[in-house]
Amino acid sequence: MERLKRELQGGGFDPETIAAMVSAVEDVFNTLQVQDRSGPLAELVALKVLSLARQGERDAKRLHDLTVAFFESERGDHHEEFPSGTRLN
Repeated sequence: MERLKRELQGGGFDPETIAAMVSAVEDVFNTLQVQDRSGPLAELVALKVLSLARQGERDAKRLHDLTVAFFESERGDHHEEFPSGTRLN
């Protein structure tokens, strides 16, 4: 998450976009049941939201939905564990 904070400080995003990104990240954490907010899965979630915002997405719900869809497609149907030990069911 430290990398995301650095990116936000110098990333040229307006306050509304930053608020949408923060909201999306928190909502994705809840949806994916990310317990370790400083672990590798949290970092990947934050970077995915950042990437989507850089591509022009500004809506918090869309940022959330696209990020969750990305991680669910990466997981596939195997219910494998991500680096932090968080399971996506």
